[in-house]
Amino acid sequence: MGGRRALFLPARRHGTLGRVRGCTNDAYGRRAFRFGSGRQVRRHLPAAWGKPTVFELLQHASGIPDYRANPGFKDGQNYKPAELVALVADKPALFKAGTDVRMSATDFLLLGLVIERASGMSFHDYVMRYQIEPLGLHATMFAEDFPTKSFPDRDARQAGAKQHSRFKMEVPFINPVEPAVGYREAEGKLGAIDAGASRNLFAFGSLWSSAEDISAWDIGLAGGVLVKREENRALIYKPTKLANGTVVPAMAGWEFTQHPGFMEIKGSSPGFSAYLSRFTAPADLVCVTLLANKEDLDLTDLARDIAASYKADLGPGTISDDLVSQESKYPVDQTVSRLQAVLKAAGVPVFAVFDHGENAQKVEMQLRPTKVVVFGNPKVGTKLMQDSQAAGLDLPLRVSIWQDGRGRVWLSRHSLESLTREYGIKDAATVRAMERMLQGVVSRTANVYDY
Repeated sequence: MGGRRALFLPARRHGTLGRVRGCTNDAYGRRAFRFGSGRQVRRHLPAAWGKPTVFELLQHASGIPDYRANPGFKDGQNYKPAELVALVADKPALFKAGTDVRMSATDFLLLGLVIERASGMSFHDYVMRYQIEPLGLHATMFAEDFPTKSFPDRDARQAGAKQHSRFKMEVPFINPVEPAVGYREAEGKLGAIDAGASRNLFAFGSLWSSAEDISAWDIGLAGGVLVKREENRALIYKPTKLANGTVVPAMAGWEFTQHPGFMEIKGSSPGFSAYLSRFTAPADLVCVTLLANKEDLDLTDLARDIAASYKADLGPGTISDDLVSQESKYPVDQTVSRLQAVLKAAGVPVFAVFDHGENAQKVEMQLRPTKVVVFGNPKVGTKLMQDSQAAGLDLPLRVSIWQDGRGRVWLSRHSLESLTREYGIKDAATVRAMERMLQGVVSRTANVYDY
């Protein structure tokens, strides 16, 4: 945060989780749960979506399409919840409910409508009364609250000119709650996003908050302040079991790895990116909350570096600045299979898979599971080698997937930005594009949800 002003950004997944799971009165929350899992809700869903339960909506296991994927969806347009549902009402389910997991904003939109129907209150009023106000979260609100609860001190007509002057004369502006401006990059340029775009993420990403408020809210949800019963909290903060018996290392937006007590939740909304992680083991007790006013930033690696700077064994233990490692939610073999599938879907050929663990066994040595996947696009790689043939030493691209001594599985790779330094490559734009591609491939491999 820094400075005197409170920069607050949309807390996409954080807000979503709070709205669904946080009930001051557990019995009240269970009443909504029973309502949603019965035929009353199913009666209002298209027949093509089958009969998902509220719990499957919460698991993101409903198979209901995400309205944001509709080509006609425009985040600058003002939709009502029913209009958002209508965008996908004629689409078939992506899979049978309870058999797979895929994040869908439509899931949480429907949960928001369930809360309204069960409580007799608007979603806005229910969240404010039972979660935000009891915790005294003054920098957490919806966009429609800005006129009465925020104190912007910027003249949009004079961008870049003399800003923030009222704090010298008016007490409410000394340390104000002030909405940040979110940005989206398009064709190499940043464009400001209207704050009203968050309204279209009803019950999924429509809440705005500060890093401090998110951390306080998270404590209220994880402890016994908002969710009184341990069994109710346990539904959220551990891998979930689908109706077909499959255990998935994720629940309601949270993802879990093999690091004891670790969980993370992240994502983007129009103009903003957010990340929250918890290390809950008694020996760790670290929480990292990151917010940025630029869309589609993956803050995972930065957050893990911050945690490791506090306690070294929270990270992978690698020391090179040019080495980037992200913890996978899956075992080594499954992670390798997922990486191969992601590459195949992207049309990127895999040239080789080296099993160092198997090679160690052949010479009667022991090595924890370690595999290296080699892949790349010859057209792109050749372009770089035409600039500097020595770059062939680091091409094709490769990712090492390995299990450490604590049973955690990591995907490690070299940062491609080092190529421009080491080999004097002048085509920095191509290297940046390759870096973005590689980051996306690793993210889709390591995570349950596709961000």
